[in-house]
Amino acid sequence: MTKGNKEKLAERVTQKENIIRAVCALLNSGGGIVLVKSANKDYNYNQDGVGLDIETVLSDLLSCSLPINYCDFSQHGSFLLIFVKTWSIQKGLPNICSVNTGLYIRSFTSKKMANCMQVLELAEKQLERILRKGKKARRSSTTDWQSDLSKHLLDKPNLCLGEDLKLSESKHLEFKDYSTEKLEGRMKEIIKSYFSAFGNSDGGYLIIGVDNNCRITGCGKHCSKNELETFMEKEISNVNIFHFDNCDSQEPFHKITIKDVKDGDQKDSGYVIVLEVKPVCCLAFVNDPQCWKFDPDLKVEKRLSASEWIKIMTDKCSEPSLETQFERLEIGDRPPMAEKVYRKKGLENLKELQDGIFGSLEEEITIKPDNLYCELKEEYPELEGLLKILVADSEGVIILSRSWAVDLEENSNPNVVCDALLLLSGKHPKLYSVVKGNISESEFEYSVGIARTLKRQLVNIGGYTGKLCVIPAVLQLNSEIQGPNFSWPDITYPDTYKLDGFEDVKKLLEPLLIVMVSFKSYLGYKIGTEYLNLLTTEQYKLLSTTYDGIRGPFFVHGPPGTGKTVVALKIIQKIKNKFSCSFDQILFICENRPLKKYVSDQGICLTATRKAFEINDFRNVEHIVADEAQNFQCENGNWFDKAKQIVERDGRRGVFYVFLDYFQTCHNKNTGLPPWDQQNMHTLTKVVRSPEKIYKYMHMTMKKISEKKHGSHFMKMIMENIECCHGEYLSRSYPEGDIAILCNTEDTVNKYKPLLEAEMKRQTRKLRRRIKPFENAEDLMKDAIVLDTVRRFSGLERPIIFAINPVCLDPRVDDNVSLCAASRATARVFLYYEH
Repeated sequence: MTKGNKEKLAERVTQKENIIRAVCALLNSGGGIVLVKSANKDYNYNQDGVGLDIETVLSDLLSCSLPINYCDFSQHGSFLLIFVKTWSIQKGLPNICSVNTGLYIRSFTSKKMANCMQVLELAEKQLERILRKGKKARRSSTTDWQSDLSKHLLDKPNLCLGEDLKLSESKHLEFKDYSTEKLEGRMKEIIKSYFSAFGNSDGGYLIIGVDNNCRITGCGKHCSKNELETFMEKEISNVNIFHFDNCDSQEPFHKITIKDVKDGDQKDSGYVIVLEVKPVCCLAFVNDPQCWKFDPDLKVEKRLSASEWIKIMTDKCSEPSLETQFERLEIGDRPPMAEKVYRKKGLENLKELQDGIFGSLEEEITIKPDNLYCELKEEYPELEGLLKILVADSEGVIILSRSWAVDLEENSNPNVVCDALLLLSGKHPKLYSVVKGNISESEFEYSVGIARTLKRQLVNIGGYTGKLCVIPAVLQLNSEIQGPNFSWPDITYPDTYKLDGFEDVKKLLEPLLIVMVSFKSYLGYKIGTEYLNLLTTEQYKLLSTTYDGIRGPFFVHGPPGTGKTVVALKIIQKIKNKFSCSFDQILFICENRPLKKYVSDQGICLTATRKAFEINDFRNVEHIVADEAQNFQCENGNWFDKAKQIVERDGRRGVFYVFLDYFQTCHNKNTGLPPWDQQNMHTLTKVVRSPEKIYKYMHMTMKKISEKKHGSHFMKMIMENIECCHGEYLSRSYPEGDIAILCNTEDTVNKYKPLLEAEMKRQTRKLRRRIKPFENAEDLMKDAIVLDTVRRFSGLERPIIFAINPVCLDPRVDDNVSLCAASRATARVFLYYEH
């Protein structure tokens, strides 16, 4: 072969490797397009096809499925385009697509690379064994072959060159000669793979210096035993033994024995090296699997480590326990990188959420949400005509947003007045960014970025597994403005990516809805999942219609458990994205330090207690969100007036939100707030945190509060509208991290703390395990029981609340304290009173 041909062959091999890596990454990351540059100027896809070598590698990659289900092809200039659909986890298929697993097993008298399903079967078996027997590795009783091995090899003081060991290769024995070849190079090729094969099976022996006829040939004649053993240990140390979370075994899984070999004249003739491998506790990988995903931030393929890969493969084996409060949203099959999304049982289901947000959908063009469309038409009368042109003679739905970027937690573009997602029968999904000025490249880049993010989230959050594209486009609001003076690549997706009828449109709306209403739970760390709940219809409407265009102060009222703090944090994130704010341009104010620390730990904005806010200067702050404001006081001037001055400073009109609940007021001092009838307000009425029994107690207590002499007409109106969104969900056993003990004052905390600690010591002896010391509310995230006051726990939550004497010396707010204590529980509450 000539040098030129060798180079061409090498280039072709490299191209195939790049293609398979890119396709694998896209399969595992929501799909996408691979552009393959053709070296042949006359290449024609319709005549030449894909090419046998590329067909082969794709068929190998998708050997457990049909390649046609995942890949479509077309030509764009000199490029071959491979359209890749997301991998779909189905019965009988692995959770992720891989070229190989990097893990060996023993099969009869050979080792072989395990396929994905074999690794999954092995992993499930190991997990079951660990749970059944604890940390101990598998142990085999002595068998006949082990007795023969000891008798003919291991127990003999000397070995003779040419001696017949009277053994044979088997599932547990492998012989290698290597008497005349470069020993270290050959051993380097096999040690890790045989360690993996035997370790992932029932154990076994790799014996070097013995031929296939079981005659001793010797090896390593010019090396010392120490050199050989050091070399082998180094290679073995490179085997990646993956441990499951509940296994911390550190015991060695191998033993090296080196026997001297003598010839007939008793001269040294090298060695026989015996590597004994015991069954490993979990899984032994030779290399990381050849499996990639696409990193959207770095925009490159990223190879998964063995640890990352096996966690995805065994996802169903490690499903977190959520007691009885949540249920996982399953939309048929799901993609490999799909996040786990849960909803609280009893809350609005997806159909109810869809009806609440979109209303009824007919087989004709509907533009949703209705209220937003009306607002936009008033602001931009030209919009209605533009949309009608786009949807002529079509059926389907247009989903409007003032900024899909902000909805998807990306930065907005100030020139974009709205984004319109078109889901039309017989057409590709398309995202139009409507701009009010000239179209520049930044608007196209914005549209491309948001379309890409939306598509990725429809797959990885919404769980959509069909062939999917979201084609970006930019639409000028004023048609008289000159169009863009630059070109933009226009790639046509295959017809298989079109929505085939109105049923396909409705099928895509469900994952779209999940993307719109799911949010990251800051307490999801406890079970290892981020998306622990969905917004209610009223929470979503508040977030989608009021964060933009509203200049404070804007008041959000909500009884206990309606999710005010959740909404407050979501609004902060939206403000940050809408106005491209830095960390110190948004301020969160609250009354107590534990809630301040909790929000500060999220790292999304500046935080301060009300006291600190009154006495400090916040020069960079432009937007303010205050939470639990019913308990604010005016001690060093009026905090409310100061906040209003800050957001209106230098002529700007910053966003100012105040979240409050008069039912949880714990004092009768001046709050600094304007009267309720002078507030621009929105009211949350659906209790989403508290189960039915707690809700009934809360409702009874709130009724008493509203009927007192100081109860206002406004509070009585809230009582008429409040409702519990779900039925009872209780569980009998909870860890310390789920419990909080709340007292009415710090003196009560100090009084009961030694008594509770003494009881905990008794429980420690009874349970035969150590119970962690109490923590205060500022350490909410620790896996320990919180012991603190009701006031300091305001705005926080835990499943189990024990409230000790939740009363106040001031009878006017006595019921408020017990209500505030009960409302912190998401599962059970216990109220104890002194007599």
